[in-house]
Amino acid sequence: MPPKECGGSNQENRIVGGMPAGVNRYPWMARLVYDGQFHCGASLLTKEYVLTAAHCVRKPAPAAPTEVVDCATDLLVYHTIA
Repeated sequence: MPPKECGGSNQENRIVGGMPAGVNRYPWMARLVYDGQFHCGASLLTKEYVLTAAHCVRKPAPAAPTEVVDCATDLLVYHTIA
């Protein structure tokens, strides 16, 4: 579906019939937040590293040091896909 205005993004649901995911529903996922705003998603690789798309971390770099600000997943628990 094209944007409603030229140069504007479509803020409607992106997945047809999709539902919001609850906290801990996908424990291998992370979110990248810059200046308090959601920026990109990422996948947990280890307790220290995430993998995300290149465009999510290109310059300019975040103004503040990057750190874990909230962790809803117990990284010591082995999670499986049911």
